[in-house]
Amino acid sequence: MKIKLYLDEDVPLAFAQALINRGVNAVTTQQVRNDGKSDEEQLAYATKDWR
Repeated sequence: MKIKLYLDEDVPLAFAQALINRGVNAVTTQQVRNDGKSDEEQLAYATKDWR
């Protein structure tokens, strides 16, 4: 099973993009339009998406 990452707003976009460019299955809060949401909402999204 491969790990699927969900990176929050505290992770620099350049770092997130570097992971993605290397084949890591990762999405950012910005990509899924969740920036600014509460921790509880972020956790709910990550759980729903198996991240």
